[in-house]
Amino acid sequence: MSRVRKINTGDVLLARFPVTAAERLLRFNITKQRVVDLCNQDFKDDPFDEAKNYSTWYRAMDGQEVWEGIVHALDGLYDAQTYRPKQYLPQDDPDDDLSEWMAQIAKATWWHKTLELDMPLNTLNSWFSGRVSKTRPELREKVDAWWVRVKAATELAELHTQGREMTDSDRISGSTPLSKKCARGWHSYLKDKVDDGWSRDEIFEHYIERMDITLGHNISLIDLADPQDPLEPINWSSEHAELYRADWVATFETMWDDGFPYAISRTPPEFDPEPYIKESKWGDRRNEECPKDLNTHLYGKRYRERCQRYWNEQDRRVDVTTEIVEVSTDGENWRAPNEIEKKGWDNGIIVFFEAMHADQDASNSYTQELKQAKRAVKHARSAYYQGSGDHDKAASLDSAVTAAERALQQAQDNTHGQYD
Repeated sequence: MSRVRKINTGDVLLARFPVTAAERLLRFNITKQRVVDLCNQDFKDDPFDEAKNYSTWYRAMDGQEVWEGIVHALDGLYDAQTYRPKQYLPQDDPDDDLSEWMAQIAKATWWHKTLELDMPLNTLNSWFSGRVSKTRPELREKVDAWWVRVKAATELAELHTQGREMTDSDRISGSTPLSKKCARGWHSYLKDKVDDGWSRDEIFEHYIERMDITLGHNISLIDLADPQDPLEPINWSSEHAELYRADWVATFETMWDDGFPYAISRTPPEFDPEPYIKESKWGDRRNEECPKDLNTHLYGKRYRERCQRYWNEQDRRVDVTTEIVEVSTDGENWRAPNEIEKKGWDNGIIVFFEAMHADQDASNSYTQELKQAKRAVKHARSAYYQGSGDHDKAASLDSAVTAAERALQQAQDNTHGQYD
């Protein structure tokens, strides 16, 4: 259920982010600045937008009405940190440079309160700033114990999310059959357990436990000051609980009896890893994928790519890497590509979406010119037929048709490159 409350003011759609949700965000992120910086990164990466000022974000987190885009960004961060908290925490365990590791999360004041340290806050501040170099053993012990709790909470969140994603990938919703093999679904996951030597009973119990974590629990955002189990059991009636378990059991039995038919083995098939050369030819204006002619420097040129197959472990398939190593204008004389040519054909995705965003024609310029020329021919011919009885205008109208047809032919020929 969305946490966003919308208020339609006519010209601008406003929304309000619940204060309770903002408080939970702060329990995980510690400071408003970190929340804002994470949200603003998405705006910075958006070619059609830009980072927003801090005061707007702060108003939103205080529960005030703001532009809905701000609220959607906060809502998106809330979900991302709930379901994938590991991505927003240090990737390594506490190391020898403990103060630097702790500083990734919060300042000394927060740590002093969270760990309930016996040492004075001034002492901890001095250690944080480097004025005191020795790390007290009790500090490391408390940080390590806290980190164990955090890792346990994030691991449960990740298990919940992985289960949701595997269920979505396999689409094993009872009556909905699979349509193709899937590397990231339950079939592949459980087949791996078979390959690892697990027994049927072990795999069955593991699957039921994982389904309970996935579908039998709701999940909440972790409070870093008091990291607890983020999973809360759904309050089902005993009848509903039995029905769900029966469905999970039936699904497992079907998968097991059928031999996990939609699994993809994690063992690579035989394939030739040796690199090979592939020769191709770039097109012209007709092949542009946006309203601008971005690839004029490539039109009609031939190019050779160095290709190499490799095993994609994540997707469990053989993929190919490519690198442009030679170009030629005539197919006979070859040279090394320059830096621009190495990048290959630009699909102009940003230009395409800019046109879409502005409610403009996003087709390539060649197609647009051709459409315009065809419309001009149609209008000229229509005017000629309508005025064909007027002998004084006949020659002029006929000349207009001829000019329009000539312009159409020029538009058709205006490809700026050879094309087979």
